[in-house]
Amino acid sequence: MLVEVSKGAFLFTTGRISQLADKRIEVKTALANLVAKGTEFWGGPTGEDTEGVAVFEGSVDVSNEGGAVVLYARALTQSRVQSQTSASGLHSRSSTDPIGTTLIRGRGPSQAVIWQQETTDRAVAAVTFRSEIARNLFTIGGNSPGP
Repeated sequence: MLVEVSKGAFLFTTGRISQLADKRIEVKTALANLVAKGTEFWGGPTGEDTEGVAVFEGSVDVSNEGGAVVLYARALTQSRVQSQTSASGLHSRSSTDPIGTTLIRGRGPSQAVIWQQETTDRAVAAVTFRSEIARNLFTIGGNSPGP
C-alpha cells in the first residue's frame, strides 16, 4: 500500500491491512519516505519547517536523501490518547510512549528519541476532532449519545 501525504498531520493505524500477506505500507511526505509493517504511527508538521514521525506500535523506517533511522515502539505504558470525544461515541485507545524523529529539509532524520508528553499531546491534538461540526457528525437524530 502506498499513501502520499502532501500536507497536514495523520495517524495511521493498520487495522485489517496488518492481516494481508504483504504488510508493507509506504507513506511519502514532503520530507521523508516511511516504510511500516503492521503498525500505528503519526506523522506531520512539528514546526514551521519541520516534520515529525512517531511510532506507537511496531516499527517504521524513515529515510530521505540525508539519511535514515528506524523507529521501534516501546512497551505499552499508559493511555496517551484521552477520550475528548466521548459524546461522539468514539473510544479512547491505549498507546505507547512513542519513539520519534524530527525531519528538517536538506537533513537526514534525527536520532530516534522518546517523545515527551507535551510533544505527544500536540501530535495527537492535530488529528483529534474537537470542533462543533465534528461532534455533530456523530450525533444520532440530533440528540447527543452522551452527556
